[in-house]
Amino acid sequence: MNILEDVQEPCYGNSYIIYRQDPNQCGRYHLCIRSKSMKIQFCPPDQTWSDEEQRYSDWFQCEPRVSSYIVGGLAATDGQWPWQVMLKGKLNSSHTTQCGGVLISPKWILTAAHCVYRPSLRNAGAWTVTLGEYLINKPSGHEKNIKPIRIIRHENYSPTGGFENDIAMIELPEILDLNPKSVFPICIASKQLSIDLHDCWMTGWGNTEGTADPNVLQTLKVHIWHHQRCKDVWTGLIGDGHICVSSGNSGACLGDSGGPLSCKINDRFVLVGIASWGVTSCRNNDFPDVYSNVTFYLDWIRSHASLANN
Repeated sequence: MNILEDVQEPCYGNSYIIYRQDPNQCGRYHLCIRSKSMKIQFCPPDQTWSDEEQRYSDWFQCEPRVSSYIVGGLAATDGQWPWQVMLKGKLNSSHTTQCGGVLISPKWILTAAHCVYRPSLRNAGAWTVTLGEYLINKPSGHEKNIKPIRIIRHENYSPTGGFENDIAMIELPEILDLNPKSVFPICIASKQLSIDLHDCWMTGWGNTEGTADPNVLQTLKVHIWHHQRCKDVWTGLIGDGHICVSSGNSGACLGDSGGPLSCKINDRFVLVGIASWGVTSCRNNDFPDVYSNVTFYLDWIRSHASLANN
């Protein structure tokens, strides 16, 4: 394995977890962090929503959406990713932090556990959820700003090692009024669904390093790495709950933590990953961005949503 020299850059931070490689210790990494009662329906292989009572089966269809394409990313179109969520957390009286999230039902949002790990951010009252956002600071009329009522962080998450179990659920106070063009949940990929070679996109308002307007929702087409290849690159850090993606000289960056990895399968989008961590440089070609594998956590999501709704 080739050992890169340590990148002499500041530890970018706000919410996105990053690593920098130590050239003096082969295979070792230095962590660089800076702070910054509806059932969930799951997509089986046929890509349609399922519900035991089929009560909402006609309404919650996985919308087929052909996408047109955040360092190196392109601006999304308004309403292109209606499951995209912006999370604003209050660190103290004068500082806030930002993460991404994804709407998976009219009552539930997924995000990264590290976004809600700091003591000041563990309470739902510290957060504001914005749905239907596209252009920051220029409302379109579709936005919904909501105070969540509950945060469920994976009980086995720890900000060490490879950040396994970097996933959390956020409960909204009431069932949302949905609009397929602005606020709409994405299906969760089932365990039986193969994501190899499918088209996938990361989305967010992260640092674009001058390549685009960070106030506009950005989207970037990526490809999924073979799991073993990713394990070979990120020695000792990649587990079964991880997915690795990259896109040439582009990548996820500051502020994209917790955002979705959406893959188009059979002309429909499904949720495959939640942005977790990456390298210090937002333009690294050799090391992929790492997402939490949502399908790996299906049972955890189901069980906690069920307990909360009870």
